[in-house]
Amino acid sequence: MKVVLHGTNDTIINAKIPKRQKNEVFTVGYIGALMKHKNVIFILKAAKLLDKARFKFLIYGTGVDMPMLEKFKEDNNLSNVYIKGYLEEKNKVKAYDCFNAFVFPSLYEGLGYPILEAQGRGLPVIIYKYGKIPKEVRKYCFEAETPEHMAQIIEHLRANGYNGKERKKAMEYARSFTWEKTARETLGIYKKVVE
Repeated sequence: MKVVLHGTNDTIINAKIPKRQKNEVFTVGYIGALMKHKNVIFILKAAKLLDKARFKFLIYGTGVDMPMLEKFKEDNNLSNVYIKGYLEEKNKVKAYDCFNAFVFPSLYEGLGYPILEAQGRGLPVIIYKYGKIPKEVRKYCFEAETPEHMAQIIEHLRANGYNGKERKKAMEYARSFTWEKTARETLGIYKKVVE
């Protein structure tokens, strides 16, 4: 059996990457649905453990969990967490490029496009270690076991930066998920079946 993996959004992956400035505030981002299986509460629990003056969280998305997340934010006085709502496709590159790190603690995913998109933009990506995310996609991710562990990884990235070699490997790997490759491999399978 041969599995053919999907391509990613070429517009996001191939857009020119601006030089990131080192800022006082380290920005952690999430782009995706706000639903139970996306486990976004994990991010807010990590945010609760970090210094509000040094870390900012931008969460883009909509879904049934939005009221619960807003309540958790309010109850815990998370003034450094911004739940931004729906993000239009045309604004995704700009959003990724204002993050210093990307978090995606999903409990399960079919593929996990945002992981590859974020890596393609040169970002370190932190996922939930026990989430059911395909091994092909989680290959260059940091894996957090708990919100406390996620907070530690974020602290480490702020203090030490993202290793240049790892960043380059992750970017190249994410950019290898092209629709051209998907089409070529699919055609190859059809040719074998016909033979």
